[in-house]
This record gives sequence, C-alpha cells and structure tokens, in this order.
Amino acid sequence: METSVHCLFLLVFASCSTWSTAVKSKEPFRWLNSGDSVTMQCSTTETDYDGVYLVLRSLHEDKEIFFLFGRNKKLTPGKGYESRLRTEGELNNLQVTLANMTVDDSGVYWFKYRRMDNKTGKTEKFGGDGSSMVVVNGRPCPKVEEKVLPSNLVIVSAISAGSVFLLCLTLLLIWLVPRMKKSMGKRHGHARRSDSVYEDMRKSHASHRAHQPPYQTNQYP
Repeated sequence: METSVHCLFLLVFASCSTWSTAVKSKEPFRWLNSGDSVTMQCSTTETDYDGVYLVLRSLHEDKEIFFLFGRNKKLTPGKGYESRLRTEGELNNLQVTLANMTVDDSGVYWFKYRRMDNKTGKTEKFGGDGSSMVVVNGRPCPKVEEKVLPSNLVIVSAISAGSVFLLCLTLLLIWLVPRMKKSMGKRHGHARRSDSVYEDMRKSHASHRAHQPPYQTNQYP
C-alpha cells in the first residue's frame, strides 16, 4: 500500500512544473529508507545572485528548507531542519546534505536563487540546476513485465480474427448479390423487349406482303 502511494506521488509530480527542473539533475530520482541521508548539488553561471533557497514541494504543501545569504554565508534553516542540515561550497556551486530523512521529506527539492534590486528593494527568484525528486521508505514502482501470449491464446485470436473477416465478407455478399441480380435483370429485360419489337416488325412485314396483290403484266395479243 505504501509503495503504491509513493508511485502515485511520483505520477502526480511528473505533471507538475517542477518536473522539468528535476530532470536536469544528474540524479533526479532518489529512493531512500528512513534515517538515510541525501546529498544534492546546486550550481549557476550567474554572478549577481545574493542568496539561494532550497524548497521542498510535497503532495500537501511547499516547505522552505533553508535560505543561504551569499555575502556572509549566513544559513537560515527551516523549522525541523536545524540539526539535520549541512552546506558546503560557494553560492554558485553549493552542496547540501540532509540527514535523518523521514517519509514527510518525500517530494521534489528544488533550488531557487534570489536577486535583489538595490534601487527598488524588490527581489526576484530564479531556478538553479540540481533539483531532485526524493522518495523515502519507497521502492521503485514495479516494472510492467512483458507477457508472452500462450500458443492456445494465439490460435484463439487468429480464429476470432478469421471469423470476423468471414462475417464481413458474408455481409458484403448479402448486400452485393441482390443488386447484381437486379442489374442483370434490367439488362435481360431490355434485350427481351428489343427481340419482341423486332419479332413484331417481322410479322407485320410478312402480313403486309401476304395481302399485297400479285404483280400483273400486260398480255399482248
């Protein structure tokens, strides 16, 4: 049951906007047990960011894991992460380790860099490379095994397909034969009418010749 929930969890996040960020990581998927540690790396080529966030997007809520201020490297952990968090490196190439992972730590971890406009005081956030999808106490979703159809099932399928073909052919013949007969009947009827007309003409001509007086010639004395 628990594995199914985690698999459903992954499917939900696959359609989220964070998916495109997560797949950029070298290890976008992490399968962990309770108590394990996970290490993630974040990097950027930009040089004008002044801080970086690590955010956990879970099925229920978004949670801020920490904020690291680049100028003095001050780390501000989120609630519940004070003793579990360790960071190494610079702002543009940061390594983060989370210890004692629990089921509640499952979700998509993604880094967001912050840039502050000194004139207006407004801040903007930008995604960084290195986000990961983490599932704790889960196992990879079972792979769908390719099933080979038994020989008898193949035979039954072939017979069924042949039966459908024969049925279609029979229906076609049932539809076609009466129309062919009707068409041929029309042709024969026309031929019979032509023959009867010719026969009537022949009889009329013969009758006319029978009633015509014989040809007489003048007899000279």
